[in-house]
Amino acid sequence: MINSFYLDRSLDNYQILRININGKWNYVGSLYNMKKEIDTVQNTIKNISVNKSIIVFGGANGVWVNDIDKITESKEIIIVEPNGELFDNLINNKFNIKNNIVRVVCMEDENFYQNLLSAVSKNSFEVLVFANYDILFNNQFKEFIDKVIFMYNDKKLSENTQKYFAKDWFINFINNLVYINNFERVDSYKDMFKDKPAIIVSAGPSLEKNLKYLKGNEDKFVIITGARTLNTLNKEGIKADFACIIDSSEEMFNVFKHSMESQVPLLISDEGNTKIIRNYKGKKILFNSKDFINASRYLLDFKMDLLFQGGSVAHTCTSFAKLLGCDPIIFIGQDLAYTNNKLHADNAVVEEENNNVNNTGIYVKGVVEDKVLTNHDLNMFRERLETMIRIYKDITFINCTEGGAHIEGTEVRTLREVIEEFNYSIDKKAINRISTININVENLLKKLKDIYNEIDNLIRLSNESVKINSQLKYLYVDGKNKYNKALKKLDEIDVYIKEKKEVMYIFETLVECINIELSQIFMDKDILKCESQIEKIEIVSDKGKFLHSKFIEMFEFSKPILKETIEKLEELLWLMRQK
Repeated sequence: MINSFYLDRSLDNYQILRININGKWNYVGSLYNMKKEIDTVQNTIKNISVNKSIIVFGGANGVWVNDIDKITESKEIIIVEPNGELFDNLINNKFNIKNNIVRVVCMEDENFYQNLLSAVSKNSFEVLVFANYDILFNNQFKEFIDKVIFMYNDKKLSENTQKYFAKDWFINFINNLVYINNFERVDSYKDMFKDKPAIIVSAGPSLEKNLKYLKGNEDKFVIITGARTLNTLNKEGIKADFACIIDSSEEMFNVFKHSMESQVPLLISDEGNTKIIRNYKGKKILFNSKDFINASRYLLDFKMDLLFQGGSVAHTCTSFAKLLGCDPIIFIGQDLAYTNNKLHADNAVVEEENNNVNNTGIYVKGVVEDKVLTNHDLNMFRERLETMIRIYKDITFINCTEGGAHIEGTEVRTLREVIEEFNYSIDKKAINRISTININVENLLKKLKDIYNEIDNLIRLSNESVKINSQLKYLYVDGKNKYNKALKKLDEIDVYIKEKKEVMYIFETLVECINIELSQIFMDKDILKCESQIEKIEIVSDKGKFLHSKFIEMFEFSKPILKETIEKLEELLWLMRQK
């Protein structure tokens, strides 16, 4: 640990930080040639593409940051400072940086990972180390690299999920508007079970060990289950209070189809599987997905409390328990690992599913065993759950899962012990007193028609943009007048589309996919490295052609989906008027 530090001067007359670590004084950088250390990091930053974020381990009181604007421009630089005192000292400096974006995060902040993830806005990044920071802060550097690897996997998983499901999410969101008045709002349940214990039921391999204790004690807990385990509980004669689905895929419909007749209130997002929403017999509780939050607020004229969405249904169940006001929150079946070389509990596996797993070579600390086998996704879900626990620090979390990965921030107890402690019944009648949403269908229909009617105009403008971008370098050669006129027209098109916010809200998740693909294709095409104006124009025009060609595909894709929903809402409105 750092005992103290002060600023000194190197022999080549640069500011140099001297720190006392465990009683030994060390220079951060080179006492003899500090200029070389500064030049190395600055020139490396200069040569990295503007299309990548740059993460630098070590700020060194800003000695290399001061004149970064003289070296490069348009770079996103994230400085990771491993020590809180050095972080405070760094951010208190007044840097006059205008041509680059510089953010600083501290590893001693309990939300360090989330802060780092938020700071890195681009889809790709590079990691640098300033001077000897990795040697002086060896343990912190290892932790930092682990977090960077985790962030890389996190971003890739999010990107791949987005690309794979974006069109499904769009279709479901638009289709689900027809059934909007059949939902209850999630925030109608806020603090319904203040300070009452909740049990989150997940499908991990160890679930079977706890079910025998849960049966007959359902009245003592608010029981929230994932969709997969709703049928498991039904078969065991255990009554859940709420079920939750976050997966909108056809595969999830097949997993859930055996529970369609259930009367358990179902928590489902605005982009949830339409077949489930249409056919489920029980109550349905709506929550906003992060992908359509702006669209939902615009179209429905209200906003709801957001639930934490971390990729696993357990995150949403836990967030819902927090919204209900529950405390403590208890986990069962939350293995987050391949306990006994299985992915799910045997009684949570549906027909034709393979429950066997391969050896990933990834081991983490176990809750019962010293180490347990897991995979990248499950490990990521565990870290996100631990982030939630840190955020919800006023709530007690108890892990009664009898196997799997250790979850930092939880008390490890047996379910039998917990049942003995909470030996009283909970009045749950309030669940049946919530009214459904009652939005004005006529207003919703008008907004959708306005969006639909604007789409052909957006297609026309995108076609015009593709055409102009195709001619851009030739117009530049012909003369500045034509070229500047073309640039002005392209700007006008971009401004027009940006100003159509109410139209573009529903396309945000599809646009995000386009941006991911755009950044991947043009990753190594850096305008700042072009040797001629023609090269710069070619990159700009190629980006413009790609972007607006994808916009055209997106708008064309949306038209029949919007048209069908508009027709169904018109029919619904007609039926309402007949009553």
